[in-house]
Amino acid sequence: VIFKQSSQLIPIEIKAAQTFKPSFLKGVTFYQNLAGERAKKGFLIYAGEHEQQIGSIEVLNFKNASTIVT
Repeated sequence: VIFKQSSQLIPIEIKAAQTFKPSFLKGVTFYQNLAGERAKKGFLIYAGEHEQQIGSIEVLNFKNASTIVT
């Protein structure tokens, strides 16, 4: 999913898994490299409980996904 906020493009990857794997970040990272400065931050939403920030990508539990747009 690509969410547009003003001139920024925010890539959001959604996974059904409960266990985080670093490979989940590939799609968001790929898009950020393509979009450059327009995609400074990205999100990975998954079913696991452990939330973290990895570089410019925020990993969130699906229950907290609404914080992206607020």
